[in-house]
Amino acid sequence: MTKVAEVKAEIEASTVLGVELARWDELLIHRYTAEPVGDYLDIVFGDAMSWEEQEELVELCRELGCGIEQVEIERAEYDYPHPDFLVSKSFTFVRICPKVAL
Repeated sequence: MTKVAEVKAEIEASTVLGVELARWDELLIHRYTAEPVGDYLDIVFGDAMSWEEQEELVELCRELGCGIEQVEIERAEYDYPHPDFLVSKSFTFVRICPKVAL
């Protein structure tokens, strides 16, 4: 089993202890604290993200100390509007967990 598959299974078996939501017009970041996996994030962004929203993702990468791709658990792209985004015609979901990089 790969490290990504192991961490994904651990997330699915974990109990969520807390959730923080950060919200912009075309970007959502859910930060979960769970046991036993620890912290993981769900990121949803639309195709019409602003420059400021893109900078939020850059800041997240700085916080993580690596690119999102290096800690990615899963990714899905959808060719229809997200119900929380007003402008986008499509959106992407990415789940990340810093534990993948350990």
